Amino acid sequence: MHTCPGIIAELVETLSGEDVNTQVEAARTLASLAAADTSNQDAIAAAGAIRPLVRLLSSRSADVQVEAAVALRNLAADHISNQDEIAAAGAIPPLVRCMSSESREIKSEAVVTLGCLVLHHPTGNRALWALLDSRDTQLAKAASYSIDMLGL
Repeated sequence: MHTCPGIIAELVETLSGEDVNTQVEAARTLASLAAADTSNQDAIAAAGAIRPLVRLLSSRSADVQVEAAVALRNLAADHISNQDEIAAAGAIPPLVRCMSSESREIKSEAVVTLGCLVLHHPTGNRALWALLDSRDTQLAKAASYSIDMLGL
């Protein structure tokens, strides 16, 4: 399923808007498109979606965090260059922070997305292990928990 680049660009722009509901819908739509095929993964990354999605992992809205994690996971699935870009955009620390959420859904999506980024990918794996040395003790504790959950 190929999608018009103009539609993807509009969705990416919506991610940076102020309305939580439109952010949720944009991230959800991008996640669905990324899951459809590799050409959509490429087009979404080329449209600049990765950095805004990483920023949304730190949203105050649990729904936004969940949809951003799902979209990032679908962009990373079986796509090494997107995995590199997602890790380079700083996704590992906010995903690890999501592991401290009281929401089971956020924790669940965060651990699966982390798995896509670290299990078979050295850049993401190193980034996760490096968080153990963080001065932020809560982040270091969440990193340790994440490593245990992923069986690393």
